[in-house]
Amino acid sequence: MKIILSLSLILCISFTFPSNEEGSDYAFYYEVEFSADSLNPEDKSKDLMVLFTVNGKSRYQSYYGFQRDSLTEIAKAQRMDVNEVIPFVNQIQKPQFSYVIIKDWNKDRYKYVDRVYPDYLIFEDQLAKIEWTIKNEFDEHMGFKTQKAITSYGGRDYEAWFAEEIPINDGPYIFGNLPGLIVKLRDTRNHYNFKFTKVEKKSVNVDYVTHRKTITTTKSQFHKAQHDFNANVVGRMAMGGVTLNDKSQAKDVQERYNKKNNQLELDVLCEVICNIPYNSY
Repeated sequence: MKIILSLSLILCISFTFPSNEEGSDYAFYYEVEFSADSLNPEDKSKDLMVLFTVNGKSRYQSYYGFQRDSLTEIAKAQRMDVNEVIPFVNQIQKPQFSYVIIKDWNKDRYKYVDRVYPDYLIFEDQLAKIEWTIKNEFDEHMGFKTQKAITSYGGRDYEAWFAEEIPINDGPYIFGNLPGLIVKLRDTRNHYNFKFTKVEKKSVNVDYVTHRKTITTTKSQFHKAQHDFNANVVGRMAMGGVTLNDKSQAKDVQERYNKKNNQLELDVLCEVICNIPYNSY
């Protein structure tokens, strides 16, 4: 079957992931600006993230990743050759973050899935009991009155601004449990900066993880696998069947991954590298 739809028309289709579970009420969009390289924090990258929410559950991922997955699901549903969709997928901006986080605030649990080449790994863990200090400071964002809160998590100190007018106790990444939606969040070193940009009604299955085959692991094992891959990209790619024979190209690829050294949860990185819990330093 030939694809005759333009990319813009495809993206206007109201597509819903397999709907045997609860659908999403709202989609909250966040622009995230971050420093991937801790040695060069002024070099910033950006992504557009989306938080789908419904009844104490949520799904958080790159919006560009969501668009790409949606096209792939459309192809599968219509029994198209996936190769016919690839040109359209490639027109969508490549996401900076490939992970998907599914939070269940009713059970204080979350699922995390991401690719560590050549596999897709998934783990489930307890949501961190983040302790917030709510400050008597107020501001406005996108027409909403906001209040400041501060906390520490994963080796970073954060300040957040939440809007009680939006009675959803959620936010970007795994943050939440404030008396309203988190509309701004940044760490005090300004390495990660999240800003709410818009909201819309959207029906999405928040429980849907991925159409890809996944391998179940633990949080610590996942981060070790990710660290090991980044430390030896060329070798790990070769194990997956991709060989870079050009030494210059191989060097460039490895150097690019060497600069991905500033993940959001610093304590996990310390545990992986040093085998010592971050809070014992």
